[in-house]
Amino acid sequence: MKNTSKALPDKSNIVNQIKTIFDKEKVEQIAHQTQFVQRQSRLTGMDFFLLCMFSHQQDCEISLDGLANEMIKEGISITKQSIDERFNKNASRFMGELLNHALYEKLNIQGIEPAGAFQRIIVEDSTHYQLPPAFAVKYKGSGGGASEAAVKIQFAYDLLSQQTIEMVSQSGNNSDLKQPLGELKKTTYG
Repeated sequence: MKNTSKALPDKSNIVNQIKTIFDKEKVEQIAHQTQFVQRQSRLTGMDFFLLCMFSHQQDCEISLDGLANEMIKEGISITKQSIDERFNKNASRFMGELLNHALYEKLNIQGIEPAGAFQRIIVEDSTHYQLPPAFAVKYKGSGGGASEAAVKIQFAYDLLSQQTIEMVSQSGNNSDLKQPLGELKKTTYG
């Protein structure tokens, strides 16, 4: 597959930036709390997190074999079947709680109390990515001059409770306004 991206960021620089938010102990604590890690394993929570963050950097269509090879490069011998088994509801909860932790650390809003009529302060946004045509069955794009396949990710975060309210993926041709704020509730990942 041809790599059409411009110069890729330096992985070691990004890893160092990530480590300012996610120390290994905190990542492993979250991995255990979400039951992503339930016993000692060759693949730690931090390993899985970094695999998810960087495995697609050179090849956006990386296979399970490719993921296993990436882990071998890091000194971790794991089969493609073992990696496949890791992509489950616990992994989704784990990655979601890592996102909550990152927002908590970066927004630095500890100690804000609800004032008056405001019980929640919701930050909401969406993003849109074009996908390879094979994804058009699940994620329909706009077609025409645009991609046949695209995904839109909508995200809502409550600043006061410091929790993700919603994170939804949908076809790229759907409107942002498909779900009004009144219907939002705390997300359970997975």
